[in-house]
Amino acid sequence: MLVSSHITHVEEVRELSTIVLLIAVAYLAGKNPTQRLAAFLISFACWDIMYYVFLKIIDNWPSSFMRDVFFLIPVTWIGPVVTPLVISTVMLLFGARLYVRSSTDTWR
Repeated sequence: MLVSSHITHVEEVRELSTIVLLIAVAYLAGKNPTQRLAAFLISFACWDIMYYVFLKIIDNWPSSFMRDVFFLIPVTWIGPVVTPLVISTVMLLFGARLYVRSSTDTWR
């Protein structure tokens, strides 16, 4: 199936806009660079996991966990659907631990 260059461009802009939004959320959520990184990891992971949850609920997609397009920028990344779910879960757990740990540090 051939996808039009217009649709590809729209998806690239949407993807970039999402990343900018997540960076803004992370900046507002953190008091220092460590907390901001942690907040970005948490928000990115939640967004990614919920993306797949709602695709499944709304459109019963993916029908299998075998193939998906993860990102379009900087290059197209393709692989099994379970890959971003596992990575996002790890990012969520690591980000939460980092955020809590950095908020209790007294050396700031």
